[in-house]
Amino acid sequence: MLDDFVEHNREKLEEIFRDYAEDERCNPLLFQPETLLVFERLDKDPFRLKEVWARALPLELLESLAAIWGTAA
Repeated sequence: MLDDFVEHNREKLEEIFRDYAEDERCNPLLFQPETLLVFERLDKDPFRLKEVWARALPLELLESLAAIWGTAA
């Protein structure tokens, strides 16, 4: 599942990580391995992700990752 997502989005992921590599203002979670799962869930089930996320982390972090990914949270 995740392998397929990464393969399908490889160019987009590479571009994001390249563009934000030197940006100290970017979301502190962006370069964590779990971010791949977050991006996948933003594509597949954003409403459930937002619901679960809000129980543990500030929504601003998810919204920032969603903006980087190019979608709404």
